[in-house]
Amino acid sequence: MMVTKTAFIYAGQLSDDTPALFFVDKVSGDTMGYVEVDDRVNYGMSTYVHDGKQYIILQTGSKLTAMALADL
Repeated sequence: MMVTKTAFIYAGQLSDDTPALFFVDKVSGDTMGYVEVDDRVNYGMSTYVHDGKQYIILQTGSKLTAMALADL
């Protein structure tokens, strides 16, 4: 799990067991959406900012997956 300026992000599975990252609005608690990922997320995640863009790094299965967060 992690928290950004506007969202709480956590890893889980959809109802069909597809691995996904879920995004929840920090203020309202409303689900903002989700993104399917290649494999289950292991050991948590990390984040960094480069040139004003925020990225998330996940350990999915036996590899690392990087994704950029959308600009809000």
